[in-house]
Amino acid sequence: MDYSEFKGLQVLLFFGLPLAFAVWQLIVTQRAQRAADKADDSPIELDD
Repeated sequence: MDYSEFKGLQVLLFFGLPLAFAVWQLIVTQRAQRAADKADDSPIELDD
């Protein structure tokens, strides 16, 4: 591996890892939002 390949790999990791982390966070928050929406849609029994 020469110097230019090494620097290219460094750039890929430097920008790729935060991007991958951001995508993962979006997926997790959407999954949590869907779970919360599903819980809100469940019928609520009221004692009248």
